[in-house]
Amino acid sequence: YEAQSELLVTPVAEDDPALTGLALIRSSSDPSRDVETVARLVTSRAVAADVRAELSLEESPQDLADSIDASPVAQSNIVVISASENDPELAADIANSFAENAIADRDEKLRAQLKPLIESLQARAGDANLPRDAAVTLTEQLTRLESLDAGGDPTIRFETSAAPPDRPGAPRPGVARA
Repeated sequence: YEAQSELLVTPVAEDDPALTGLALIRSSSDPSRDVETVARLVTSRAVAADVRAELSLEESPQDLADSIDASPVAQSNIVVISASENDPELAADIANSFAENAIADRDEKLRAQLKPLIESLQARAGDANLPRDAAVTLTEQLTRLESLDAGGDPTIRFETSAAPPDRPGAPRPGVARA
């Protein structure tokens, strides 16, 4: 049985100064590169380890990562995560868990980057000697980073959950020949 979930990739602008240095998916001159990057991140060993723990699977994280396929859909911002298993429910659970854990992994890494930036801006914004224009700018930056911290990585969203398939995907029945 093969089940598929989908992620939507929405890169941030390359030239956004508020996001400089953050590990976000950025728009590039080759849009397919952005989606391919996410497809690679989905199959990372860290994500597979989280899926393994969440679903209490016995496979090693590497074997689990190797058993799924994360592929960009041509000319789109969609990554399809496909899991094949003998049990349709498990196939859907694995595809969904990879999508959820890939997003959680990205969120965790982003928050780790944001924490020291937010703390630094909070300290600077509290400076009574700061000129008004600079204080307004710092407050705007701080608000934006705190919003990112609360919302997580805005570049990847779980678009479509996998449903357990009704019938096996392979092997497909052959056509009888006379």
